[in-house]
Amino acid sequence: MKILKGYVRNHYRPEACILENYVAEEVVEFCNEYLHNIKPIGILIDHNAVDKYGRDITSGKSHCYRY
Repeated sequence: MKILKGYVRNHYRPEACILENYVAEEVVEFCNEYLHNIKPIGILIDHNAVDKYGRDITSGKSHCYRY
């Protein structure tokens, strides 16, 4: 219930706010399952990630690659 109450933006129309945000969340979840190659909105990207060459991306050095 706490999550649903958090959806309320307009206190004069709480039911409509809850419905709109709930439907939007369900649509995003459906699209995530329908389209397998996308990343969900709610999951944060790891800041200590490694680039495609196996190096730490937070090293502070810039590199130029020719393709």
